[in-house]
Amino acid sequence: GCYSTNEEETCLYLAENSNAKFVVVENWKYGQKFLKALDDSNSNLSKIIVWSDTSNMIEHENVISFSDFINSAPKNSKEIVSNVEQELNPSECCNLIYTSGTTGSPKGVMLSHDNMTWDVRTFLKNVEEKNNYVMGNEQVLISYLPLSHIAAQMLDFMVACATGGSIYFATPDALKGGLLPLLQQIRPTFLFGVPRVWEKIMDGMKAKGANNSFVKRKIVDMAKWVALNRNRALANSGGEYEWPATTFGLHGFFNKLVYSKVKTVLGLDRCQLFGSGAAPISENVLSYFWSLDIPVVEGFGMSETTGISTMCVFPQKVRLGTVGFGICDNMIKISEEQEILLRGRHIMMGYLNNEEKTREAFDDQGYLKTGDMGSLRPSPDGKVDLLTITGRIKELVITAGGENVAPVPIEDKIKFACPLISNVMLIGDNKKFLSVLVTLRVVIN
Repeated sequence: GCYSTNEEETCLYLAENSNAKFVVVENWKYGQKFLKALDDSNSNLSKIIVWSDTSNMIEHENVISFSDFINSAPKNSKEIVSNVEQELNPSECCNLIYTSGTTGSPKGVMLSHDNMTWDVRTFLKNVEEKNNYVMGNEQVLISYLPLSHIAAQMLDFMVACATGGSIYFATPDALKGGLLPLLQQIRPTFLFGVPRVWEKIMDGMKAKGANNSFVKRKIVDMAKWVALNRNRALANSGGEYEWPATTFGLHGFFNKLVYSKVKTVLGLDRCQLFGSGAAPISENVLSYFWSLDIPVVEGFGMSETTGISTMCVFPQKVRLGTVGFGICDNMIKISEEQEILLRGRHIMMGYLNNEEKTREAFDDQGYLKTGDMGSLRPSPDGKVDLLTITGRIKELVITAGGENVAPVPIEDKIKFACPLISNVMLIGDNKKFLSVLVTLRVVIN
């Protein structure tokens, strides 16, 4: 996968590093970024295949449309494919996920067939065993995140493949305000959203609610209070808390009056699981959705862990502010430096053509070094340990006085104290005091 926002230099690097023979692009706007690799005698690239908009495609013997590519297949192609399938080994690499390259050249994360199939099946098994919910072919999924991202590959089409469910691919405007109409049309049964998506939905709901009458706002406030306290009590007791009959009655009343209508408006009326990941989500945002009886829970993963490493299950195994339990036993270890270390069948094979970085990624016992700092605490039912991420190893701020400060907990507390704040960045390396840069949650003019 290659992000559509990648510059030509990055695209040429990916073509060289992956040793790819073919590049498949949506249109020539993206295809032209690989043209130099096509004309380079030292490159393995032999074809650029344009699968959608071919209107601006240049005349070049090795730039062809997807239909021409398909029609060029040999007559015995089915036999060839069948033979390849028979020879596949689960431990072989089947997928390359390139890192963002923010700290150097992008690294090609090699994921095996076993990495991907085991990870998704283990995720579904945990949902079934710990949430009593079997995800079968009734699943309806919406795919709107970039497909070069491991989250989209695993939680969209790997879940669809493993369950036999159906998957809808969003229109290109989904992340620019067009997601809501798609949700209303598709009505997914499982929705994974990055924090910014949940924030945008929350902001839209709040803006719409501000126009309600005084009486309606009071009814909604009461409904939100009931749902938030009920869901927190359920989570804090591992799903065992028994509410007074009067409160259950209120919840049922407000479900008909408020919660069900909100879910219908959002297209989430048949959604059973709500997840967030890929970046930290504010506790304010989680509390807001819990107050609407939409229990969004967090998970944690990386490209190097095939996406899914930890998960929360509501209400049995969840605490606000944690990213959940390891998907398999003895998966998580916290080092003396508080770094989160992981191992399991979902851990990558290594980085393609980069043995040095692969060695650096693992400790002496074979644990993957995540670069994140964290701690473990028991779940409310005491049956599993839940992981809390407290910062990044490389993000530690060391003040002029020699104090080691983890910025993430401070940033999170500021965002929790002031919901108007969108993002906070703490600075203070080698300074006498700490300060923060703040952005506000506003509509950009």
